[in-house]
Amino acid sequence: MARPHNRDTVIPHQPGGSSPVYPLRPASSAVSGQPASGPAVDAVLRASARPGSVISTLELSQRSTRPPDHESENRALVALVEAMTAASSDRILETLVETARDLCRAHSAGLSLLEEDQKHFRWPAIAGQWAPHLGGGTPRDFGPCGTVLDCGVPLLFSHPERDFPYLASVTPCIDEGLLIPFDVNGQTVGTIWIVAHDRSRRFDAEDLRVLTNLAKFAAAAYQTRLSMSALMKANQELREATSALTNANVLTKKLNEEKRHLQDELLAEGASNDKRLRELDLLRANVARQATAKHFIAGSAGMQEVLELAACVAPLDTTVLVCGESGTGKEFIVRLIHDQSPRARGPFVSINCAALTETLLESELFGHVRGAFTGAVRDKAGLFEVAGDGTLFLDEIGEMAPTMQAKLLRALQEHEIRRVGAERTVKINARVVAATNRDLRAAAGAGTFREDLYFRLGAFVITMPPLRERRDDIPALAYEFVRRSAARVKRDVQTLSAEAMTVLMNYHWPGNVRELEHAIERAVIVARGTSIKVRELPPEVFQKPDDGDTEDNLDLQAQERAMIARALERFRGNRRQAADALKISPVTLWRKMKEYELVE
Repeated sequence: MARPHNRDTVIPHQPGGSSPVYPLRPASSAVSGQPASGPAVDAVLRASARPGSVISTLELSQRSTRPPDHESENRALVALVEAMTAASSDRILETLVETARDLCRAHSAGLSLLEEDQKHFRWPAIAGQWAPHLGGGTPRDFGPCGTVLDCGVPLLFSHPERDFPYLASVTPCIDEGLLIPFDVNGQTVGTIWIVAHDRSRRFDAEDLRVLTNLAKFAAAAYQTRLSMSALMKANQELREATSALTNANVLTKKLNEEKRHLQDELLAEGASNDKRLRELDLLRANVARQATAKHFIAGSAGMQEVLELAACVAPLDTTVLVCGESGTGKEFIVRLIHDQSPRARGPFVSINCAALTETLLESELFGHVRGAFTGAVRDKAGLFEVAGDGTLFLDEIGEMAPTMQAKLLRALQEHEIRRVGAERTVKINARVVAATNRDLRAAAGAGTFREDLYFRLGAFVITMPPLRERRDDIPALAYEFVRRSAARVKRDVQTLSAEAMTVLMNYHWPGNVRELEHAIERAVIVARGTSIKVRELPPEVFQKPDDGDTEDNLDLQAQERAMIARALERFRGNRRQAADALKISPVTLWRKMKEYELVE
């Protein structure tokens, strides 16, 4: 039997008794200008009186119709929902055909899905007397399923073996069959059919309604289950990669590949995908953070006390406020608290409150709904939601505007937020940890920071000591930065000279650990050998002694060396002019330069 290529094609009469398929859009729609109602009883015109297998679905409305059984339908929908949790997505299809057979009192029911080549059907689910044919299939042109697929509307067949001879060999035979398209995600991928093998069962309009509703609900459940399976598979692969790979660079490459793959699959899922992509980035950052943590240096008494406080508060849900100068490592301690807490498996999300305007900060923290402001083209989850059961780190909290302070205080007190432009609230469970380089207690007293918010955030305060108060850590930090910088810029620099280390120990480091790291990186770049000399350090490090330590520094050699280095720097390496300025002979200057390793 030939098939129409669109809903207005008329199929001519075929030899052997096949009857035509008439236009599948109601004539009334062409006259009135109203669109066809889709897969409903009135979607197919009255059929021809000549013999043939295709019957208009309008005939269903002329038959005696049984009353709706809403209770049974509800139980069927519940069964479909429960099938979504099964290990295999085919369980949804099996449940669909079983409920279709039971609700429509059919002798057999089944589902035909198109193969990837679009030329063959497979039968993943069959219930009833045709169950032995499960797993089989047919070419697309061999049966009524192809006709329904091309028409795009339900069709009623009577003895279809007259048009499709191969069906005569399938037992038991088909006396009457009702077929409807199976649409998933807006695309017709197969057909759902119910069959009566003898005249003891005739289908009616109620069967068409029930079958159509079941198909719509099952399609949504099936698509959701496929998406869930893809996400669970991707998440499982990420967990296996995290536990199996020890090389951070190899793992980062793997995660980037997985991220690109997931982006292609998840972009159509909407705002929820933004959260998943952020979690993927957070996982990659967590792997890099764990690799860095192995080289964390904290040998001084001050840092040991900080680590003890962090270990005490990590297992609790107490809000933590980390204070300290810029560059002292506040964020590292916050991450350490997260990694040692029961929330370590959850996301670690951070935001710099000083880097965004008030309106952008509100949108980032709380999220927004579509149309909330210009450019809000879709719903977006805020960082409170993205953090989930993990940790939200608010850096530079002291720079937050007063109105935002009030909204943050409410979120901390009520454990709920409201997206920008939304009416309903969303419950949150993220732990909040904040950091600042300001004296928030003084700011609260001066009225520039809310006092109630300070006490809410400052339930547990950790103060980071500046580098000048933990000089015992400078050698270990310096050697570690030499190793990292040499590997990064691919230079064969391995150590520092004793004189360079003395200069580092005497410098006051206003930029703390961050300034030390940058000073070492510069020295590695300009170094002319495997050991960093004093002249290769930044000028401000060896030219400007720590004013606060000048009176206490009784190291005569260190002071002499520093004066010689300053003189050479001032006269651009001219030893005679430097010797004259130092009131010593050029020979004495040369000897001391070799003694203090100032010779290039």
